[in-house]
Amino acid sequence: MPSAIENAAEISPVVAAEVTRLNFRVPKAVLTLSLLTGLALAGFSQSPGRSEIEELVGEHVRVRIVKGQVPSFRVGDSCPIYEVETSKFDAQTFRKWATLFELKGEPAPIPSDYEEAPGWWVQERKTDSSRKRRCLYFSLNSGTLGYASGDDGHRWDVKAHKPLMENVPSSEQASKKVVELLPRLGLSIDQFSTNSAGKPDYRQLINTIRYSPRGQTNQLEVVKKRSIILTQKLPEGNIIGAGTLTVSFISQGMIAGVECSLVKLSTNQVLKHLTVNTITERVHSGAVWTRQTFVPSEVLIKTIRLVYPTVPTGVRERFLWPFYEVTCCAPHGSKEYILYVKAW
Repeated sequence: MPSAIENAAEISPVVAAEVTRLNFRVPKAVLTLSLLTGLALAGFSQSPGRSEIEELVGEHVRVRIVKGQVPSFRVGDSCPIYEVETSKFDAQTFRKWATLFELKGEPAPIPSDYEEAPGWWVQERKTDSSRKRRCLYFSLNSGTLGYASGDDGHRWDVKAHKPLMENVPSSEQASKKVVELLPRLGLSIDQFSTNSAGKPDYRQLINTIRYSPRGQTNQLEVVKKRSIILTQKLPEGNIIGAGTLTVSFISQGMIAGVECSLVKLSTNQVLKHLTVNTITERVHSGAVWTRQTFVPSEVLIKTIRLVYPTVPTGVRERFLWPFYEVTCCAPHGSKEYILYVKAW
């Protein structure tokens, strides 16, 4: 089944090798969003079972926490279970984005053979032979509102055998451009996590190409596209997977694409926070999961935070369930490992 976005490896300020899929995709949503499969606790149909938990936080693992200096942590005043509103098509926001990106036409249903269907899109064919297209789309399936320019940023001089990409914004320049873009998208910096200085707390993806100059054996690497990712701010805890705004920039600072997957939440139930001792007991009892392929049999706790993972398939749950994300390391090592302990 076709899908539609360019792929890139996620990094902090590290460089990723170039990987490419198709030209555009339909993901998650803005302001009015989200669809999720009904899981539940008190007042719900049922809490997540083993298979649902594995979708959210990975495989079950056996590990022990060795005695040592246990960090004191404060994850907030409460431990809520969030309920997510059903994804809806917001015609006003869709028109606002269409005007911003100069796309004309009435929204049409996304063809059923795209994995992001059902949803709506407006697409524009380019007149050149590349068959690239600009597209604005909204997926009811995942709740994403997005724009794709159809331009992945690749520029190559065949005769000179060298790349022609230039002036791709630096991480600082790109993050500043994103903040300036927010009001034009109908968004506010207040909706996203910020650092102590009040600036966006962002991640980035970097697409590069590697090549050997003609007559040389050494390889050079050039940035083709840089994407800045802002994460939605929750009343308590941190969302993982959904709740993001991604803006991608290519040569000359042009916008290659925008994806917005903010989720509209309400508090369904408030739980009591677990203590470090209780979290440790749950780990020792085997109620712990990880997405990593290997975790040492014994670890030391470094940090603990409250998180709300979402399934990676794009179809979001009806509820966001709280987990404690435990960052740890081997007793005599520095490599970090991530464990998840459910908070209910």
